[in-house]
Amino acid sequence: MFPSVADVKCSNVRLTHNIVGLKLNSTELDNTFNGVMTATGEDFNANFKMGWAVANLDPQLAMIGGILKNTTMSTQVTNGYMNLGFEMQADLPTAVAPETSGYELKFLE
Repeated sequence: MFPSVADVKCSNVRLTHNIVGLKLNSTELDNTFNGVMTATGEDFNANFKMGWAVANLDPQLAMIGGILKNTTMSTQVTNGYMNLGFEMQADLPTAVAPETSGYELKFLE
């Protein structure tokens, strides 16, 4: 599961400096900013619905991502820790499964 923006709420928006000439009251500002932030949250959810590659931070992380397969991190904190798990490429099975190799297993009777 990837992070997503579920609920956005802007309240008590105050206009402190106005060089554009906005003539909106507090309720109109709340509604305007709620609309902008809701649209931004929807864009975020659409852009990152399949996650975000850590290699965007540093290309070397792509190599590490190739070695560490199926990396997951919990979204919950338990006893002050977040759980992280991964599989390494070396952990993957290398032998061909008998049912796909064309050989038939024969058992003694």
